[in-house]
Amino acid sequence: MKYLWKLILVLCLSCSAVLVRAEVPYQDGSTINCSSATDTQFVPSWGQVYVNQDQYSKYIYQWMYWDSYGRLAWFSSNGDSTYEPEALFDGSGSGIVEFPHFPGEPPVGPGNSTTAYGYFPRTVWYGGGDVVGYWASDLPSPYQDTAWGDSGNEWAVTIGSAQAVSLSPQRVYYTVTRVYDGGASSGKVKLSSQRGRLAIPTTPSWVYFYGKWNSYGCNQPPTNTPTTFTLPWDASPGVPNFVAPGCRQYWYKWDISTNASC
Repeated sequence: MKYLWKLILVLCLSCSAVLVRAEVPYQDGSTINCSSATDTQFVPSWGQVYVNQDQYSKYIYQWMYWDSYGRLAWFSSNGDSTYEPEALFDGSGSGIVEFPHFPGEPPVGPGNSTTAYGYFPRTVWYGGGDVVGYWASDLPSPYQDTAWGDSGNEWAVTIGSAQAVSLSPQRVYYTVTRVYDGGASSGKVKLSSQRGRLAIPTTPSWVYFYGKWNSYGCNQPPTNTPTTFTLPWDASPGVPNFVAPGCRQYWYKWDISTNASC
């Protein structure tokens, strides 16, 4: 028996790098305390986005790639880390992106925004299920995020990973999801790379541990700042990086920082 206890002790010491401490979100309900990081410790080295529509609805694909373990350093050192490659649609023009409707029910029809190509609805129940019917991803423990609580003219569409510690370098990951029609036939899209953590214990206690309602963005930079926008709105004043429908790819501080058409 004593040999068994020695074996357990050795195993526990060997996994100490990914042991996590209890943490709860800030009072704002959307962020959590995190250790420091540089952008090249969590932001993908390369990525690609493709946005279009078919006979059913509009949709968005994303692909992302980390070229080395160093580019995943913050995730690998935090066993409760999460990751969200957010896509943000520009809804700054006239018209209504999301028509008012009861939470949990589809909009009566497409929006009539002059700029928003697509969106995730904000009128959803807290703690509810997926907001769009189809989505898929090979990210570790993927979840379809919601836009619950969002405001402003940037309409987020996100598939996240609740176990970013399990991400591997030199592998291309993907996300795909249907989006609601914002009304515009074309519109600007930008991408951001957000690191985060799971709340321990879950807050509130009844939400799924590896789900969207228990994933919180880091309160400390860099996250959701200009340094972590892998595809910003504009390459130069008045010249957008990417206008959907179409395809764009980026390289982020991987020898170069640039983006180009696919």
